[in-house]
Amino acid sequence: MNTGVQSIRRLSIAGRHGKDSPVDLHSIPVIGRDGTLYGATLMVHDASSESSLEHRCQALYSQATKDPMTQVANRAEFDRVHTLFLKTHTESRLPCSLIICDIDFFKAVNDNYGHQAGDDAIISFAKLLKSMCRHGDLVARYGGEEFVVAMPGAGLPEASEVAERLRQAIFAHTPTTVSVGCAARHGIEPAIDVLRRADDQLLSAKRTGKNTVHARTARKSA
Repeated sequence: MNTGVQSIRRLSIAGRHGKDSPVDLHSIPVIGRDGTLYGATLMVHDASSESSLEHRCQALYSQATKDPMTQVANRAEFDRVHTLFLKTHTESRLPCSLIICDIDFFKAVNDNYGHQAGDDAIISFAKLLKSMCRHGDLVARYGGEEFVVAMPGAGLPEASEVAERLRQAIFAHTPTTVSVGCAARHGIEPAIDVLRRADDQLLSAKRTGKNTVHARTARKSA
């Protein structure tokens, strides 16, 4: 009524049994020809069926894009979003980096303490990884005890800094360690090449004693 503009909002109203019900509230100001505001007309539409469908669609989307154990993105969602990140990188010419990390000696955790302890280690690692990344970064479980982080707008120094903070936090607060590989995209380098180079850096970190971060940018073409 104050603005004189129609409005449609999704609200909840309390039913007679105390259960909230979703409704769409359409408010229409009633204005005379002389501009006098007389009040407003309210139309309330039961949105229970629409709300239920929205919740089901959201649940299905979550199942399709998230790893069920850790609740971070799954591999398919990473592949999809990473390609979009690189497209944005090409258009905006902003930096874009990738982190791949792997829990060291993970088989020994399963063998010595059982698979439940291994699952707990993976879940804890995923939570810590997500908490240490920036808003807008994509954290995904790539397979087993291996995780990836796509970092749009971040160059190799920033990605390496995040990776090193993560390595130190894991080493300080858990009985496990982590090896990390980082790579920054150069030019219009394909997504698979960035991923392969980050993975090469991870393997290098594993070969040289684990519990370390290795990073490398792309080779510039002639």
